Amino acid sequence: MLPTPAVVLVRQLDTVRLIPSRFADREDSVLSTLAENTDHLRDLFDLDNATNERLLAEQGGMPGNRC
Repeated sequence: MLPTPAVVLVRQLDTVRLIPSRFADREDSVLSTLAENTDHLRDLFDLDNATNERLLAEQGGMPGNRC
């Protein structure tokens, strides 16, 4: 039997969302409720993608490192 991993306290600020939103229960993005029109929605997506740690990591960047 494998040993049980240690339990540690994790602050929310030290976490990153790793599950893509395509697996969410709702079909529309949460950003669609904020957008006034399609151009505004596109801008919101661009901003969200530019600051999404998971997407940055997938593109070879390291989460938390914006260099």
